[in-house]
Amino acid sequence: MDCGAFTLWWLARPVDASTESPAGPRVCVVASIAAVGKAVLRTRAKRRLRELFRIHQERIPAGLDLMLIAKSGCVKFEFKELERRFLQACSRLPAPRSGVPPAGSATVVSAAPAMAASLSPVPGPVPAPAWAATPVTPAPVAAASAEKKAGPHSGQAAR
Repeated sequence: MDCGAFTLWWLARPVDASTESPAGPRVCVVASIAAVGKAVLRTRAKRRLRELFRIHQERIPAGLDLMLIAKSGCVKFEFKELERRFLQACSRLPAPRSGVPPAGSATVVSAAPAMAASLSPVPGPVPAPAWAATPVTPAPVAAASAEKKAGPHSGQAAR
């Protein structure tokens, strides 16, 4: 959806059968040279869009991947105007699928007991690998310096 200063695309992630609820929303921010300009402007645009997502991610349904594509207006508009446009776009996002709690809900699913049974504790510190204890011997320097003096293609042996 076109928001003037940026374009918003979204994709619903499939729900994993092992968990009852999808993870929170994720974001990808794109700012091209053609649309925004030089590196300083592209960085500013991406920073502003990431901040909008960070502040308002609870308004985005869980399980959505967002792609925010910056346009030249992204660095020209005041932050409040960008925020207004972002919130307006978030209100038009599809509702969460049935049975999926919205992002930021109080429902917590814990897999700790199942995971604890499959994990084995590591006894003490991890030992260093065998190659780490092997001393490194330096290469002979005399042969290399003699070749430099004579040159590799000179046909003469170094003295």
